[in-house]
Amino acid sequence: MKKTFTLFILFQCSFIFSQKTWEHYMLMTNDSLRANPIYAETVLDAVVPVVKDTVFWPETQRLRIVFGDVLEGLLGLRWEAIHLKRTKLVGQSCKEIDPYDGPFTREYDINFFIVPHLPNYVDSVANWWDRAGKEGRDLFHSIRSDRNIEIPDKLKMGENWYLYVECENTPIKSKRELMDSVFFPCKKNEPGLLEHKNFGFIYTCIGLYGPAVMDCNHSCKPEIHPYEWLWWLKPDSTHSTRKEWYIGLHRDWSGRFRDWSTSPRIGKIKIPFLFRSDANIKMQIDLLAYDELVTSKYESYFEDSQWLLNTSYSIDVLRHQVELNVTGVPENTVKYRIYNADIIRINGKEYIRGWLELGVAAKNLAEFRVTYDPMD
Repeated sequence: MKKTFTLFILFQCSFIFSQKTWEHYMLMTNDSLRANPIYAETVLDAVVPVVKDTVFWPETQRLRIVFGDVLEGLLGLRWEAIHLKRTKLVGQSCKEIDPYDGPFTREYDINFFIVPHLPNYVDSVANWWDRAGKEGRDLFHSIRSDRNIEIPDKLKMGENWYLYVECENTPIKSKRELMDSVFFPCKKNEPGLLEHKNFGFIYTCIGLYGPAVMDCNHSCKPEIHPYEWLWWLKPDSTHSTRKEWYIGLHRDWSGRFRDWSTSPRIGKIKIPFLFRSDANIKMQIDLLAYDELVTSKYESYFEDSQWLLNTSYSIDVLRHQVELNVTGVPENTVKYRIYNADIIRINGKEYIRGWLELGVAAKNLAEFRVTYDPMD
């Protein structure tokens, strides 16, 4: 019996350590990542986002319209926090984007509809929907039929229906034209993810971070609203290994979340990287769009970080030279540091693994692109 138990434990350990991690998937070609959401989501899950006010209060927010407080009191029309700490969600877009232009408010939501595949996020989404069901809500308000993606069993409802999470944010109006050209689709009734240069694929895997809430203006369906950090890898359909990250910090501009989405938004995000130790290591960092950056007022929050210089220069990472080429960054506006770098071996080859942490305080908006090739 003891021998059998020992063999079982060894088998379990062997199984765990045989599972590939984000480092293995980072080395894959982009067309392979695009074809397998579990691989892509594993890489995206290695991103670590945070904001200064990660815990938020109060537990509800309401519509900012005439008699909005009355509607909340009489009909329960409000957003209700699932828990009071901002949440990360990683999953696959299951629907084309189409901005929603609210008729009575400044609402202009850029909505992503997300189905996760990694077990921890599947469990979270299933639990959120279970809460909606226990409150007697009609689950058919937020399910749809689509056979283009693989649906985890816990999120299936019969043969043709499944559960997903709608993730919403209203970006600042004055920058939407620019954002549409350099970051993500912002124009209503115009081509969305399928034709946007940074996507080209509806079913892109995406990471989001913000309050997980029940939208009790619409059946108490679960949402990430407003998402604040947003990130994805460009879903390139070629055989290239060059990784192109898009990262955005957004304040919700609609005015509906006066307590949850204050200005400025102050945050840090760690982007994973992997480099061959024997390569000529290069990383491109571009600030694509922003409104007003006030990072210098919050330097104490960005401990052990340095100002990102708007030029080309080299930094030392574990006695290896990494060439940074930085564009679009005004002086003293963005902080950075290399976090938790070490040497690992994959298939007998040596790689430098670590995270690039970007830190910024933005009145409403800061959007970046980070590019490197782990196999170059």
